[in-house]
Amino acid sequence: MRTTFAKRLRSWPYPPLASVWGGGGSAQDYISLRAVRVSSPKCSEEKFAALEGVILALRDRWESNHPQLRGWRQMRLLRALDQSRFSKAALKRSAELGRKFPGANEKPPESIGSQSGWVRPPIPEDAQSKMNDDQWLGAMLKYRGKEFRYSDSLEGGELEFARSLEQRTTECPKRFAALAERMPDDLPANYFDSILRGVAESGHADASFRDQEMATILIRRAHSLPSRPCGRTIGWLIQRWEKIV
Repeated sequence: MRTTFAKRLRSWPYPPLASVWGGGGSAQDYISLRAVRVSSPKCSEEKFAALEGVILALRDRWESNHPQLRGWRQMRLLRALDQSRFSKAALKRSAELGRKFPGANEKPPESIGSQSGWVRPPIPEDAQSKMNDDQWLGAMLKYRGKEFRYSDSLEGGELEFARSLEQRTTECPKRFAALAERMPDDLPANYFDSILRGVAESGHADASFRDQEMATILIRRAHSLPSRPCGRTIGWLIQRWEKIV
C-alpha cells in the first residue's frame, strides 16, 4: 500500500493534460483527497501509519520551484486524513502548514461540468520559432506569475511557458544558455531551471552539444540567484553530463 500511494501522490506534477472543473481546481486532486478522506478511517493501524508516512514525505516538484506554495498539497492531504489518528509528527506538520496557509479554502471545485484537453503554451510553437532574444525576455516578464485558468482555449501560463523554454533550450542550448546571462534576478527560478534542464538534456542526448565553458557560465549564473533556488537542477545537469567540470 505504501508503494502504491507513493507512486500515485508523486505522479501528478501539474502535467500538460488537465481535467478542469468549473470554479477552478483540479479534478484529479479532488478525487485523491476524497479517496484519502473516505479510506483513512477504515485503515488498519499499520496501513494508516504507512499512508500518513507517505504524505509526510511528499515533496511536490512544481511546488519546489515556488517556495510560497511549498506544502500546499501536503496540507490538503493531511487534512483529508482521519485527524483523530494523527501521530505527533503529523500533528506538528499540520499545525505548521496551517500557520503558513491561514486562509486555505477547503471548498471543493464546483461540479458544473468538466473538460479535458491539452493545456497549450501561451505562445504557439510556430510563433516561438520566430522570437528573438528580446522577445523571449519580454514574454518571461509577461507570463511571470500567471497561472492556468479555465477557459475555452485551455491556454497556459508561467508553467507552460517554462516548458516551452525548456524545449527550445534543448534544441538551441548555446543560445538560451547565453540568454540566461541577460535574465534579471527577479524572474521566476522556474525559467532558470528550464534552461538548465534543456542544456542538461541536449548534452545527454548528443555529446556534440556539450560545451563545458558554456555550462560552467550557466551554472555560475543560476547559482548567483538570491537564496540559491536552482541547486537541485544544477546537480541534475552535472549528473546528466557526468564529469562536466
